[in-house]
Amino acid sequence: AMSRNGRWRGWDLNAGLEYKRERYDDLVTNFHDYSTIVAPVFSAERKKFDDINSPQKGYRFFIETRVGSTAIGSDIDFVQLRSEARYIHSIGFSNRLLLRGELGTTFTSDFDQFPPSQRFYAGGDHSVRGYGYRELGEGIATIVGGKHIAVASVEFEHMFTPTWGAAAFVDAGDAFDEQFNANVGVGLGLRWRSPVGPIRIDIAHGLNEPDQNFRLHISLGPDLQ
Repeated sequence: AMSRNGRWRGWDLNAGLEYKRERYDDLVTNFHDYSTIVAPVFSAERKKFDDINSPQKGYRFFIETRVGSTAIGSDIDFVQLRSEARYIHSIGFSNRLLLRGELGTTFTSDFDQFPPSQRFYAGGDHSVRGYGYRELGEGIATIVGGKHIAVASVEFEHMFTPTWGAAAFVDAGDAFDEQFNANVGVGLGLRWRSPVGPIRIDIAHGLNEPDQNFRLHISLGPDLQ
């Protein structure tokens, strides 16, 4: 992959050319298949916050477009759009409201030939907690990803001391082709503003799978990364 970076009116811009050759298992023929993706990639990101590690207010927007074309060597023609948004707002001195969302879609007439690694998946530490990493997507025995993704999260955090706190959250989302199914996860978490950065330890349960055990999710890094 090749890329070039720039900045315009507060936006961090990136333009690149992506080349990927992938071997994967075709679920219809049960044979190995190969796919080549050649696509220009354009992205834009904007951040604003009052503190990089534990902002009391701030936001992050990210938008990415990938355009594959047989005219430049790709096996299929496609356009894929993905966007993410995060927003943080303080409530009083020790409380924060954290909102997160992700939307994505794929336009192509040959989605069956779209390699699984390039499709959308949901679930995991930074997606829908209460479900495993990339557990949500099309397929039953094997999850093969979807054309579209929609994820939302609402979290309330209270700090008992300057370094220790707790949070309660609700996540929901899905990766899908035609029918959106809101997979909901709820949970509680421990927050530690450590010397090396914020650490989040969450226990979550997927409401769409009532017999499933609670899942442990651990993540490290700034809230607006």
